[in-house]
Amino acid sequence: MAIAAALVSVLSTLQPQFVLNFSEARQHSLTVMAVVRALGQTLREDYVRGEMKMRGELRWLMREGLSDISGVPCARMAYTIKGYCTHVVLRYSVRLVGWPDNIVFDNLSRITGKERVSRLLALWKSGVMHFVPITDTAVLDAAMKDPLAVAPAVLHRGIPPKRHRSDLGKRHRRPKANPYGLPSRYPRDGPKSAEVITDEAEARAEQEARIAELTDLQLVLLRLQRLPFVWPELAA
Repeated sequence: MAIAAALVSVLSTLQPQFVLNFSEARQHSLTVMAVVRALGQTLREDYVRGEMKMRGELRWLMREGLSDISGVPCARMAYTIKGYCTHVVLRYSVRLVGWPDNIVFDNLSRITGKERVSRLLALWKSGVMHFVPITDTAVLDAAMKDPLAVAPAVLHRGIPPKRHRSDLGKRHRRPKANPYGLPSRYPRDGPKSAEVITDEAEARAEQEARIAELTDLQLVLLRLQRLPFVWPELAA
């Protein structure tokens, strides 16, 4: 009984100190967790802000470089292959060189990662990546035929196919002519447009448009050129 009483007295004296130490330890751990979380959020925000700042600086520097070499103050850069060919190469007769081979040529807003953006910015500031004037007319002729011939990088997103309307083959709503959406009186069984317009079809349409602009005399001469030549003796 004496031993039990001694243990109870010892525990009673240690309990307040134990509770105090436990409370201090818990408060300290919560403080450390709060500090770590705050540091994590700050680093993430700084990382994102730094990436956005470098991206904006690179976009501004490339725009200024394009304006300087083209002589057009409001010259704008395009980041699709077709837009780059039309609005940069063919319009200003310049091209971009020095884009790294392991980074996809794309809009700077879609290029993520601080390392990629910082590398592009460093290449531009060092002069490795820059715009150069096109002096060879063969390059411009090739660009008119195929925009991929003047692609500024090895990796790019290509040229998307020409698509038709999303509601092709469906009944279009006509509030005045057919407000109730009733079926057509006559079946629409005419020719259907192709899903993708090929280069051959586009060239054929352009040729037909050019023929339609010819005069009657030009059409007669064109038909005579296509007729086979027959000697009068053979015709008799």
